[in-house]
Amino acid sequence: MLRSFALVLCLVFLAVCLVSCASVSNSGEEGSEASVLESRIEDYKAERKAAWDEHVRAIREAGVMESELAQGRMNFGDVSMRIGVFVVGEKPEGGYPLYIALHGGGADDTPDLNDWQWDIMKDYYRYCLDCGVYVAARGVRDTWDTHFNPESYPLYDRLISYMILSYDVNPNKVYIEGFSAGGDGVYAITSRMADRFAAANMSSGHPNYVSLDNLYNDGLALMCNHSHSIIRI
Repeated sequence: MLRSFALVLCLVFLAVCLVSCASVSNSGEEGSEASVLESRIEDYKAERKAAWDEHVRAIREAGVMESELAQGRMNFGDVSMRIGVFVVGEKPEGGYPLYIALHGGGADDTPDLNDWQWDIMKDYYRYCLDCGVYVAARGVRDTWDTHFNPESYPLYDRLISYMILSYDVNPNKVYIEGFSAGGDGVYAITSRMADRFAAANMSSGHPNYVSLDNLYNDGLALMCNHSHSIIRI
């Protein structure tokens, strides 16, 4: 009986030792994994900073940011994007939020319709803001896809960079909104440049079969009038 009891105690002791060793080993592995993860995060931050610094250097070397902002016109290839920039309220800690507003209109034989709609958009959403940099962007061509011609995308990218560098915009608080043809632009631009935007607001636009899969991590508000029976999401 004593021998059996002693054997049981030995087995229990052995089991406890094995569990303790496993716990120590797992703890060591978890600590090692955490250390590796932390190191990778720091490496990523350093790479991201280096990429941004290189991007800023390229903008500075191009030497056109100040003149393009002064003229309210950015050029790419044979097209231009005109912009109206308005600063609202006091700058908060961390920088201003940025609101890019896209006008209605679209295809037309003359620029008159889109120029008129652009002028309206300079105020359309602006009076809803308490604080922020509000930019009304004019479509680059008088086509149905006025806000998302192929040249539009690098111009929006440049616009956001300009606002960060010149107006102290918070890069984590960049928003885009648009009405009608501008709503079409919101669908196209955010789905293809999702990493640039924190959220978007689309009003009375058409998705034009654009996939929204890339917007999984972006806030998205979709609005239309009840009488817009031709609009399908």
